[in-house]
Amino acid sequence: MRERGWFYRDEEEFRRIHEKLKLTPCPHCHVVGTLILHGYLRGYDDHNRRRKGVRARSILFLAAVTLLDQWLRRYRHQQAQKKTRTPPFPSK
Repeated sequence: MRERGWFYRDEEEFRRIHEKLKLTPCPHCHVVGTLILHGYLRGYDDHNRRRKGVRARSILFLAAVTLLDQWLRRYRHQQAQKKTRTPPFPSK
């Protein structure tokens, strides 16, 4: 099976990739609907070192963000529980 390319040549080709992004399965977990457009990678132009431009666009795996958010909420809840616990013996 041929792996789908993630490179584009022009803005029209990128637009087509972007339109299908939510219908594209994740290359790692193969779940559909977890990919979102995230941002840009900027850098210097190959032909003109003084000019900066967009070198790439990043795509984010949304489920990883969701899992991280769930873990962080659980961790904060556990930390709050530790602070509010009463000591086992009454203090004098």
